[in-house]
Amino acid sequence: MTKTNHPNEDRLTALESFVAVAQKRSFAAASLDLDISASALSRRISRLEASLGTRLFQRSTRHVSLTEAGTLYLSHVTEALTHMGRAQAAISDYGHEANGRLRVALPTMFGQLHVAPLLPTFMRRYPKVMLELSLSDWYTDIVGEGYDLGVRVGALESSDLIGRKLAYNQRILCCSPDYLQQHGAPASLTELRQHASLQFSTFKAPNYWRLKSESGSNPFKVTQVAITPVLRSDNAETLRQAALGGMGISLMARFIVDDDLKAGRLVRILPDISGEDSWIWAIYPNTPYVPLKVRVFIDFMLEQFAQHKAWGSEWSADHAPV
Repeated sequence: MTKTNHPNEDRLTALESFVAVAQKRSFAAASLDLDISASALSRRISRLEASLGTRLFQRSTRHVSLTEAGTLYLSHVTEALTHMGRAQAAISDYGHEANGRLRVALPTMFGQLHVAPLLPTFMRRYPKVMLELSLSDWYTDIVGEGYDLGVRVGALESSDLIGRKLAYNQRILCCSPDYLQQHGAPASLTELRQHASLQFSTFKAPNYWRLKSESGSNPFKVTQVAITPVLRSDNAETLRQAALGGMGISLMARFIVDDDLKAGRLVRILPDISGEDSWIWAIYPNTPYVPLKVRVFIDFMLEQFAQHKAWGSEWSADHAPV
């Protein structure tokens, strides 16, 4: 391939476009993220390939994949863009005012219930920050997908991330008053198995809940309890609505159902029994420099969530997960 130069091509834009296509494995999907047409993006990549004198992608009508040269180039470009991003962030922070685009990944219900209502206050305080939120209950690769930070419920597993505790998350058993009126309340874990249950399909053990008792001879020991699901879903709101409609008993995060419990729409059962508790974390890439926009967003959430440090009055710091 003959090397050519296109004087009007912004090299940084070309590199960012290359990374977007490499991550999405699709010109159409990448073009949506970049807000340009797929044909314009294809021409941009073709000019980049021409300037390098080699093909970066193998293209077909249904598939886009990196060539060997493209894979090598991606590793170097990703590192270069990371360093450039840090430099940009450092310069942006120089005036001591948070600004720029802030990409945040959030669990769906946590984002809808507890972050979205706070956004107007945050934007009034930091008007030069442009928020881009992604809500999903599936695992998000914060570093690999280019997010500035995220919120995660549960254990942190990657050394590429730094975590700050936002709030404590308690999981409780609950159902509607109508369900209790029709079926009664289980008095023990043995009786729980006889009741209809509503389960997250993302749990590793289908047809089981991992529960612990806060009383008895061996308090806080986790036990795997067999259940009888009538509904399994990967969506928390679906399970919440099913519980509100009297379909069965659900094991729900306290931050999802706290308002329902206070309003009497749901009732906690077996109050000495709960699921495996965890922390709700703000997580961000483990890099030498943390942009001001990331720091102020985390500090803002900590300030707002201070009153919910233990979503539920029964929480005891002595038994919180480390």
